[in-house]
Amino acid sequence: MKLFQNKVLENEVRPNGYYFNILFALYYFFIAPFINEYVFQGNRNILVAVFGLIIYVAELYSFIFKTKIIRLRANEKRLQIIKQTGKDYVIPQPGCVISYGVVSRMLFRFGFVMLAMTGFGFDPEQENQSPFFIRVMVAALLFECGVLAYTYAESGVFGSTAQDDKWDKEKEETAKKEWLNKNLPKLNSGEYKKKEFVSDVVLHLYAFMLFTAFWTPINEGNKQFIHDAFVGGDPALTTGCLLFFIYLAMTLLALPPIRLAYWIEESVLALTSKEKWKLWGSLMLAALAVAFPAVQEFIKVYF
Repeated sequence: MKLFQNKVLENEVRPNGYYFNILFALYYFFIAPFINEYVFQGNRNILVAVFGLIIYVAELYSFIFKTKIIRLRANEKRLQIIKQTGKDYVIPQPGCVISYGVVSRMLFRFGFVMLAMTGFGFDPEQENQSPFFIRVMVAALLFECGVLAYTYAESGVFGSTAQDDKWDKEKEETAKKEWLNKNLPKLNSGEYKKKEFVSDVVLHLYAFMLFTAFWTPINEGNKQFIHDAFVGGDPALTTGCLLFFIYLAMTLLALPPIRLAYWIEESVLALTSKEKWKLWGSLMLAALAVAFPAVQEFIKVYF
């Protein structure tokens, strides 16, 4: 049974994660190889360090605003459904697994600081006794713990935080209505559209930089694994199966948290089977782009 009987409303449900996956695949196929040569040159890279810190700060505000837009858009759909059907509609909430994504986001953002410090000339392996380096990393860790707590408490994407007490629930419901009355009329305003566009750009750059920084060494390691397997006499089928499961696991574990805002958006707004299939298909395309260097090396070595 379809949720939406009105075709227009069904067609309006278009989570941006679909476009993110396509753009990510294009980036990794055509742009990342050139970026990698610049980033991984083995020297101090002030440009990368400064740009990384800018994206680090901007991602925090962009993520908060994006989740705000997701809440507003979900409530707008809810009101449309009530108007059309006369029945209330419970907005889907991200499952408990989304908590893994939130914690992973904290670790990735912490890694962003480490990447920036590396760009300034600090080597995490050699400078671990530097008082300045240690202070920066401890401050970043404490700050990210605060960001994590704020995300759980204030983002509004984890459902009700009220206790069983009736007064608490009524107070929360009143606060929610006041928040919607204040912000929902602005959802389709020029101001919010511009802010969402900027937030999407920042979140894309954040994800692209993370994959450039962290996934490229993984691909290089898998290339070496392919050569070692070939020299060791392992058949192509065995090596290929191992690579498949390695990339499948890493894609499912690493890619969704890096695109956390869009993962939340899909959980809340991807309501039709068509949209879910489009999202899964585009995610697999992004996964193929990520694994392409290792796949190319596998074909070159074995065939």
